[in-house]
Amino acid sequence: ILSLEMAELPDEFLQRLEAIGEMVESDYPVKGAGRLTSIEVKARAGHETAVEKVDRAIGHQYSTVDKGRMFRVGLAGFSFHQAAPYEGWDQFRNEAKRLWGVYHKIVGALPTQMGLRFVNRLPIPLGEDLGIYLLTDVKLGKDLPQSFGELYARVVIPYREEVMLV
Repeated sequence: ILSLEMAELPDEFLQRLEAIGEMVESDYPVKGAGRLTSIEVKARAGHETAVEKVDRAIGHQYSTVDKGRMFRVGLAGFSFHQAAPYEGWDQFRNEAKRLWGVYHKIVGALPTQMGLRFVNRLPIPLGEDLGIYLLTDVKLGKDLPQSFGELYARVVIPYREEVMLV
């Protein structure tokens, strides 16, 4: 998943973003809406509880028929997703760059935050040492069970002045 985030654009850009669907329809014929729903509960002693629900459009998503590739365009950014099987980095990069170009031509904004995530299922036999499969290993305390069901790691690396790799 490659995500490029930016300061949120005005709602007027939603109509412009819709034009992207027509530009990519032959490659990404499945269209969906991007929506943001929030619920606010206001409770004060001695008063009735008020519930306010806000549901608004924030963008669009487009995918291939087989759902192998998908991208989202929205008021706050762009993302490109590739599901397994993977064809390689060059293919991923080139397609993300092409789609970003379409999005950027319409919105003209530059990203303030960039992210690249690899989401994989690693079938590791129960009890195996993770160091056999991963370059960065996790060691559990000796008094803890020596197996776990999920692993999520986040590393923040100072790269340059005011630039961090996460």
